[in-house]
Amino acid sequence: MTADDIQITGGRSLIRYVWVLLGLDAVLFLLYLFNAVATETEAAGYATAQQFAFFFGLFLVLAALPLFISKRPAAPWVSGLMGVIPLLFALLQLSIHIKNTIRHREPEPMQGKHFFAKGIQVALADSILKGDTSQIRALVGKGLNLNSRGKQNMNFLEFTIEAASYNDNESVYKEALRILLEEGADPNLCLGKAVVYLSSNVFPLFLHKGGNPNGNGFHGEKVIFTAIRYGRLDNMRLLVEQGADIEVLDDAGRTPLLMMAQKQQWEGVTYLLEKGADFAYAPPDGKALMKTMAQYRDSQLQGEVQLPASYRQAEKWLAERGIRLPVSKKAKR
Repeated sequence: MTADDIQITGGRSLIRYVWVLLGLDAVLFLLYLFNAVATETEAAGYATAQQFAFFFGLFLVLAALPLFISKRPAAPWVSGLMGVIPLLFALLQLSIHIKNTIRHREPEPMQGKHFFAKGIQVALADSILKGDTSQIRALVGKGLNLNSRGKQNMNFLEFTIEAASYNDNESVYKEALRILLEEGADPNLCLGKAVVYLSSNVFPLFLHKGGNPNGNGFHGEKVIFTAIRYGRLDNMRLLVEQGADIEVLDDAGRTPLLMMAQKQQWEGVTYLLEKGADFAYAPPDGKALMKTMAQYRDSQLQGEVQLPASYRQAEKWLAERGIRLPVSKKAKR
């Protein structure tokens, strides 16, 4: 066989491969065309299917043309390159679909072994997940250190709070929390998580079993600030009723009253005012309560937005005590 024969044979093989490639492109084109014509979808999905069908049809034609209009050796290579593009695009779409399917897959149920290593710890965690109070009491009675931390640096109280939040069924875990607290679990090790994730029906367990209302929440801040930061007015009230210091300062020199005002939690502002919070205190940045409220009022009025009733209530509380907010010249009252 001569070199010319080898070249001719190789060229024919390449053309066959190109035709196979174009055949795959044709199948993809027909699939997208069928999806655009026969499948009932919403308007946006229908338009997308049409666009994809047009895309594959266009590249199928562009890839086939060189084979028909040119006899040059480069023609099959051009056709092959043009034919690969739709396949690469289809693979990209497939990978996106797989990722979206995985992302929206139902989450796996919590399991004790994912959080704890020792057998008795895993057994207690699984009993908590099941809400099996008799088994919880039996395992706790074996002298297990309830404040020890597992694989994810989580103790049993934190694990139970996570389970209640994850499964969105707090009532199932209330009794488990009660047992753990009665048997020596330290509520102050996870006050921040409790004040954020537990309702006002369950959070009092922590305060009645030794939780310090002036203890630390997240990131070393006082737990009252954590409650405010996450909008837990109900649990903030419980903290105050149990003796939380309403004049404590955060790292920015703000009191709970000022933080609530800056977060526009006006119902909480009125509550703290009624509890005797110092409305005249000014932090280092100079944004005292009256200034913060006046700035909020002016921004709302300039945007012709109606002031909420909760804000009006706080303003009324101050006005009844002869305290008027600064009036802006730009405000339209």
